[in-house]
Amino acid sequence: MHLSKKRKHQILIGGSVLAAALLTFGLSACSKQAQFKPSKWKTTEEDHPAIHDPSVVMVKGKNGKAHYYVFGTHVTEAESDDLVHWNVPFKSTYDNPKNNIILGNFAKNLKVPFKWAGHNDADSAGGYAIWAPDVHYDPDYEWSDGSKGAYLYYFANSSTWRRSVTSVAASKSIKGPYTNVKPIVYSGFTKNDATDGSDRNIKYTKTNLPKLIKEGKVSGWSNKWNNATGTEWNHLYAPNAIDPCVFNDAHGKMWMVYGSWSGGIFLLKINPKTGTAIYPKKDGKTKDGRIIDRYFGIKLLGGYHQSGEGPYIMYDKATKYYYLFVTYGGLDYQGGYNMRMWRSKSPEGPYVDAKGQDAPSYTENSDDKANTKYGIKISGNYKLPGMDTSYKSGGHNSFMKNNDGKYFLVYHTRFSYDNNYQLRVHEMMMNKDAWPVNLPFAYTAKKPSALAESKIPGKYTFYNLGTKTSAANVPRKEVTLTSNHKITGGMTGTWKLSKKNSTSYYLSIKSGKTNYEGVATTQYDKEEKPAGWKVVFSAIGNNNETIWCFKDLK
Repeated sequence: MHLSKKRKHQILIGGSVLAAALLTFGLSACSKQAQFKPSKWKTTEEDHPAIHDPSVVMVKGKNGKAHYYVFGTHVTEAESDDLVHWNVPFKSTYDNPKNNIILGNFAKNLKVPFKWAGHNDADSAGGYAIWAPDVHYDPDYEWSDGSKGAYLYYFANSSTWRRSVTSVAASKSIKGPYTNVKPIVYSGFTKNDATDGSDRNIKYTKTNLPKLIKEGKVSGWSNKWNNATGTEWNHLYAPNAIDPCVFNDAHGKMWMVYGSWSGGIFLLKINPKTGTAIYPKKDGKTKDGRIIDRYFGIKLLGGYHQSGEGPYIMYDKATKYYYLFVTYGGLDYQGGYNMRMWRSKSPEGPYVDAKGQDAPSYTENSDDKANTKYGIKISGNYKLPGMDTSYKSGGHNSFMKNNDGKYFLVYHTRFSYDNNYQLRVHEMMMNKDAWPVNLPFAYTAKKPSALAESKIPGKYTFYNLGTKTSAANVPRKEVTLTSNHKITGGMTGTWKLSKKNSTSYYLSIKSGKTNYEGVATTQYDKEEKPAGWKVVFSAIGNNNETIWCFKDLK
């Protein structure tokens, strides 16, 4: 979520996530302290709750089966057994700020981050700004009584497009309440006395930096953070400290990726005993020349206020890749919000796209649309033939692999000219090149049946999601796949299949100079009228495009 200089989002009480790792921690193991009482959730069922910036977490329930939780901006949350039907405890966003089931009393428990940003100030006047949480289970977290293990709730407070703070809170139950709030990283501060349009003094002495410098964890003030007079935040270099995602690497070490627009997306190591950051201490460069900032960490991409926010990283043991997702564009229905994807063999990067391009770090001379050249675009604005409204501004996603080895993309979306948002879950499937491809229809948990190759030829609805960031719908076309492996119509080329499993195939398409690798399978489409089974294709091109095809299964 982002407050840019050009696009400011209203944050009022009535206004309106990849689990970092696969979590299988039993809920019954969360009660070493007798005095701790987990929050009780009184819920109502919804298929698509109003959860913005969703972060999904999987745990093992009492019956040993997977149970899923989603946490979102404005302290929203929901739980599900099937990723289709969600039990929602909140009646409105920021439900009961004096005794919220997640964060308790906002004014009391969030006193430290609210001193800097987030409560009835600047762009959050009259309300709160508690954004984009990510919940992660940490077995090594140490409580004051000596017990170990906590669910950690990472979240951001912000009152302007640059003055923000990301903090962490802990609980012995995933349902909360979360306490022990500790700030991790601040943004929007100055070396000398200054203001940012409110009456607040934004001098860095109001942050955690003086203590970190005194303890030798950060080697003093950096002039890169401000202008020459030390009275203005250098947002072209330094990140906006929002949108955290915490994940474990292949060796079990914890990391936090965060950031939005401004100076870009950054990465910090996390101390598992405290849930707070291990700062680089000194400035440096990665082997491929990216910034290592003494306080903000390793720069992964972005900068110079190019769009990009909601970062999410997940490590997959099966492919041995770290998958990085970032959302481009503005989050309202006119902003062209869309998700992009890269991957790396190291948590620190560099992350590359299907073209083999490193995720970009921009310079002062980069044009306003430079980022559209990078990252695999896996979503866009589109209208299904059997729907009255269009999917708009799908983004700020999380990514998960469940116990059955299935991959899921969890994100929020809007519809046509409506700034309300809904939760959506899509299944993703790995192609031959170890890229997860996004299937076109919302997940329904219905099990597909065997797909015969003879069912593949025919006329399909076709979308090429392209690489642009645009408010316009992706054009809908028609293509025909012939029995002699030709493609005609809105796309021309050739196609071939190889067996993936009993219900799906690996799909390869060649069109001109572009090679697409993906999957062919079946999905139950419940969003269009009439509902029914479809043959679907989803494939990623070596030009960073995603293409979708679907037709009725007959």
